[in-house]
Amino acid sequence: MKDRLMRQIALFTLALWLAGCGLPQVHRDYAGLPPDADPQTFTCCHDPERWPEPIANLSLAIAPVALELNPLDTAETPGTLTGKDEAHAHIVNTARPLDLLLFANKTYIGGRFVPGRFTHSAIYLGTEAELRKIGLWNDPAIRPLHDDIRAGRIILEAFRPVVRMIEPAKILQTDAVAILRPKLSIAKRREAARRGVSRLGVPFDYWFDNRTTEDLACTELIEYAMPWITFDETIAYGRPAVMPDAMVAQGIRGEGLTFVEHVRGVKGAGFVVEGKRPVMEDIAAFWGPVPEA
Repeated sequence: MKDRLMRQIALFTLALWLAGCGLPQVHRDYAGLPPDADPQTFTCCHDPERWPEPIANLSLAIAPVALELNPLDTAETPGTLTGKDEAHAHIVNTARPLDLLLFANKTYIGGRFVPGRFTHSAIYLGTEAELRKIGLWNDPAIRPLHDDIRAGRIILEAFRPVVRMIEPAKILQTDAVAILRPKLSIAKRREAARRGVSRLGVPFDYWFDNRTTEDLACTELIEYAMPWITFDETIAYGRPAVMPDAMVAQGIRGEGLTFVEHVRGVKGAGFVVEGKRPVMEDIAAFWGPVPEA
């Protein structure tokens, strides 16, 4: 009876989500990024509580059931990078072991319910050749993953239902990817890899609460793997979280992370490689003007 009730609530909530078509992607007060906007001072993610708290908490509570019932979650998502092998190869060739990949996908409905332009993150672990180059291939933590890596599962992500390894073609069913490079020594990159893969199989944190480590959301996995970097926290509904947009903004400012590039899919065919300014415009458009102090 309880399971049946939860499924009914989940279906009702999902129907409300779909009827509302998600969050507005351009803030009503956004008038464009100033021409002199300085990347060194770029911030975001004020006013993260875009849903009424009761709706937000109900949605998080029934998320495991609602996402299981959501037919859009099992189909290939229509991101503008989906199926573009040349773009995928470019991203893989640009990334280095332990780089961060931040994903933006607003062309499918699920991506429109998460606040921010970027709504997911992952760690690029690396190919066999790359891991050999930095002395990780025969590391005891990596050795059990040889078959996965040789099969192309070279990206580490916290995604429902558990932390897992995944291949680029699947995770790059998205609109755009920002590549960020942690400012870490080779030794700390090796330790970050060990820490990250140690969490394989850990359940997904549907509450996005980084006070917990027994389950992990996408940015929480990165925090766990790289404790030497202080990531910007946002308080939402009383819970601390690191939002993907905040991680990208931190990379744009160069605080613990280096912004490498932004790869955006073009509708139809092709992709473009961009610098900081277009990404700043995307993020600023969602969050709107920064409140005056």
